[in-house]
Amino acid sequence: MRTWDKIFPDKSDIVIWGAGKNGEKWARFLMDASKHLKYFVDNNLNLNSISITNEAGKTVTYEVKHPDTLQFDDEIVLISPYKYVEEIFERVKKQGGKRVLIANILNYLPMDYNLNVEDTLWCYPGHFYSLYPSLRDIREKYDKSAKNEKSGLDQDGIDLKPEKQLVLLDKMNKMFDDAPKWLDLKEQSRKRYRYKKGNTAFGLSDALVLHFILRLYAPNRIIEVGSGFSSAATLDTNEYYMNNAMEVEFIEPYPQLLYSLIKKGDNERVKIYPQKLQEIPLDIFRELKKGDILFIDSTHVSKFGSDVNYLFFHILPCLEKGVLVHFHDIFYPWEYPEQWLEKRAWNELYMLRAFLQGNKEWEPLFFNHYLATAYKDKYHEEWQKIDDLGGGSFWMRKK
Repeated sequence: MRTWDKIFPDKSDIVIWGAGKNGEKWARFLMDASKHLKYFVDNNLNLNSISITNEAGKTVTYEVKHPDTLQFDDEIVLISPYKYVEEIFERVKKQGGKRVLIANILNYLPMDYNLNVEDTLWCYPGHFYSLYPSLRDIREKYDKSAKNEKSGLDQDGIDLKPEKQLVLLDKMNKMFDDAPKWLDLKEQSRKRYRYKKGNTAFGLSDALVLHFILRLYAPNRIIEVGSGFSSAATLDTNEYYMNNAMEVEFIEPYPQLLYSLIKKGDNERVKIYPQKLQEIPLDIFRELKKGDILFIDSTHVSKFGSDVNYLFFHILPCLEKGVLVHFHDIFYPWEYPEQWLEKRAWNELYMLRAFLQGNKEWEPLFFNHYLATAYKDKYHEEWQKIDDLGGGSFWMRKK
């Protein structure tokens, strides 16, 4: 049986609550699926009808009713807005609604009318078997969980070595005035630098840490997995501070952004693998020597066949002693921001935490978010002014 036939049985009357863009999207889908959309409901008193055109070019005009005058019977009411869902749901129930669906939940299903039931998820998001956390758990327990994690940070089997991190931070502070004066993303002029601050992928604070690490450790080679603005910062540092002495390699299956950021001539100096990490032979990583860098900004998801699994289970064990490794989007105290948990199912941070607990072969070098949270006043006074001071960069080294 097709999934959408089970959700919207044939001969059912369907009402869409909300005549905005999301409501229009669902109307087009229902039209293509030959389902009977009866009318729209909307609070806009000036809106009496709405015309919807599907991909086939068919246009249908639907009546728009105001909710105050309604009494539902056996219709399926599809709540399309993302806001005030609980209030709308209660209102529909009070006005006789027996079958109510929330579009935001249905968004987790591919909008493919021919999708069969056996091809859908085994359990719904938030179910105890689901990779996605329960929204109720997040909203009720997040603050308490974060507080407990902070109080037990020194007892969880990971020695963050804050004294050593602060020594490294002090070295960075002394280099701060000589760091690149990167332009804002809104400034169109490329001038000398490839990196632009203000991007949402790799913030300025993390870019500065990367810049300082490269200058302090002077690796002969860096392999970057997940390329873009971090690559731009690497290339800027290599060109203007290291005389292009560092061998640079990028692994990026979707390299369009990378190509848009690099300069003419970069292709001759760097090696780009337009592939997934898990397609790259391990021998490439075995070639990294003491002081070299493996820079990771992955998909952040451990699952069957993922780059994260390949990294933890195969790449990290094969690295030589003295190799530095970077992870991105790692936060203190070992938890993702609350708003991220509501929209995604990243779990690389948890993998890294478990990997480091009791692990005597690896040592943390620089945990940007931790230091910015616990030792903000130790950063250079100009560095402290950066909005995203803590960033998400985590650096470690194999002993």
